[in-house]
Amino acid sequence: MLTTENIRADYRASPKYCPGMSKINALVLENALAKKGWSNEEASLRAGRSKSYVSDLLSGRSKNPRSGSLRSLAQVLEVPISNLLEDDVQGPSPTVADVTPNFRSGGYPMNVPIYGQVNAAHQDRTAIDFDEPIGMAPRPPRYSNNRSIYVVYVAGTSMQPKYDPGRKIYVDPRRPPANGDDVIVQLTDGDVANPQFSHGIVKNLLRQRDQSVILQQYNPVEEFEVKRQHIKDMHYVCTIEDLFGV
Repeated sequence: MLTTENIRADYRASPKYCPGMSKINALVLENALAKKGWSNEEASLRAGRSKSYVSDLLSGRSKNPRSGSLRSLAQVLEVPISNLLEDDVQGPSPTVADVTPNFRSGGYPMNVPIYGQVNAAHQDRTAIDFDEPIGMAPRPPRYSNNRSIYVVYVAGTSMQPKYDPGRKIYVDPRRPPANGDDVIVQLTDGDVANPQFSHGIVKNLLRQRDQSVILQQYNPVEEFEVKRQHIKDMHYVCTIEDLFGV
């Protein structure tokens, strides 16, 4: 079972934490995928790699990607290979309490907290800890003054092809979600008298009612209703247009 400690251990073992290693510029890669409209698997296969290749790059499982493989990916995405790589990173990752103006990832400061994972499956539990981030993500230019945004990883496959497992998504808790938006739904433990946060899911918000919300997943396509008494909060998932103005 995936826990916050598992995620944190994976993060510390990634190129971002280990000194003297290059790291994939996830923000640039995700932007290029979105512009093409490709899933991680489709981009991997178009580049002639295994279907998990792009997901492995984004999650950090691919520790030292070969230049030839990256060049193939850059060619099909039509981006310079240098754009897919960050500068070498020395020392441990920053924390929320100790963020210095260290501009990386194409000039973006690495100061958006990553709080764990949300599941694409409604029933599964996930590892989110809003008190302690597991790492930092680049701050998109359009959110330079919004210090409320955060990042989570997607787990599970029920939101494919839009969100593959391992995909980072940016979340803006200050923006009220509207029907048709993707959302992070924070579910409670069921205690009506003193509800506590239990786990989070990522879904598409179809409709809002006085006592419930109707959510949708994509794989397989399914609608389901969640009572508001079981929802602690519901946060807006940022789109590529929100992040980059494209």
